[in-house]
Amino acid sequence: MLLSAIRRLWALSLCILLSWPVLADKAPPAPIKIGTVTKADFEASPAGTDSTATPAEYLCDYGTTKMIGGNGAFQVVFERTARLKIHQKAGYEYATVRVQLYTKDGKAERLTNLKGFTYNLL
Repeated sequence: MLLSAIRRLWALSLCILLSWPVLADKAPPAPIKIGTVTKADFEASPAGTDSTATPAEYLCDYGTTKMIGGNGAFQVVFERTARLKIHQKAGYEYATVRVQLYTKDGKAERLTNLKGFTYNLL
């Protein structure tokens, strides 16, 4: 009887231990919302950033990855939200985003739902 209870307790402990990372590893919501910009978002630079010396600075760069199963295959969904403040023309290169997609055996990754916004707050 005691041995059976110990085995059940051990099995329960193992299940909790293995499921803990899955339950505890939830990403926080994005710190900014895409498409909503105020002048205050771009007025102050983060501490220690010299806007005259740097061509551009990231105000936010946030991403999440999740796996979705179904149809006999898994999908990896990556969502990224970034906001840049460009100080000089040399900073335009930081706003250029290249996405490399993987192709093998006639199967290729797909890029869907790409959005981009530009604001001139002068």
